Amino acid sequence: MKILFIGGGNMSHAIISGLISNRHSIFVIDPVDLARKKILKLTKQKSCKSSIEVFNDLKDFKKKDVRPLWIILAIKPQQVGLLYREILKAKINWLSKSSFLSIVAGLSIKTLKKITQSKNIVRAMPNTPALIKMGVTGYYSTRNNSLEIQKQAIKILSQIGEVIKLPSEKMIDAVTAVSGSGPGYIFKFISAIEQAAVNSGLPKSFASKVVFFTVIGSIKLWEKSDNSSEELISTVASKGGTTQEALNYLESKDFNYIIDKAIAKAKTKSKTLSLEIDKQIQEHTKK
Repeated sequence: MKILFIGGGNMSHAIISGLISNRHSIFVIDPVDLARKKILKLTKQKSCKSSIEVFNDLKDFKKKDVRPLWIILAIKPQQVGLLYREILKAKINWLSKSSFLSIVAGLSIKTLKKITQSKNIVRAMPNTPALIKMGVTGYYSTRNNSLEIQKQAIKILSQIGEVIKLPSEKMIDAVTAVSGSGPGYIFKFISAIEQAAVNSGLPKSFASKVVFFTVIGSIKLWEKSDNSSEELISTVASKGGTTQEALNYLESKDFNYIIDKAIAKAKTKSKTLSLEIDKQIQEHTKK
């Protein structure tokens, strides 16, 4: 397949590193020289069977006179307006004929259709464990996408981990708040336990090691168990014991409520990003 990546950051790098074991023609647009060089280094891997070419911008790529089958949008939400302006200036007529896979937070399918005029759009939200092929990506595909297009999108996304189809685009905001932002919450919790371990008298290096293996072991136990996470709590917390004492304190401080509200805040921010992107497009349309 001929695949164009607009944005050559970490997520694009992770996807490309999985794709190159098969024969593809991969093109990457990124204005940052360091990002382009990092992408090109992938061609030196023994498993690489794909060709990779990099470009500074869309105008530069247009000179290549290639129509990609897929265009992967992997830029920051704040850059969408600039991309739209670049599309208008470059006057690329084949955009509407390519399929789009967007992993841009807040970029709705409706807005992407306006920018590209393409009818074949898949919107997705991966998370940072994708960088080690352990991510989870929720995606939504428009109804007019053929089964073949959906299969190709899944093949691309599966390079970075598990792929889950969403029945509604509205769920993207929730996925963004839960799995997209989720690693940040988990690392925050881990960091808090590490600090508490140090405050309890454990040396920092020892505390980090203990917490690390506690987290890994707990995840593995959850993975291999038929019990829910709630049921697993009761296997650790004995009545009147130390674990129950700590859990009681968390509950007295509305721990579940705090987590619930934090995720709700993230979901609201995802919706706000959509409005901000639409505002960008309106401003660039006036220009």
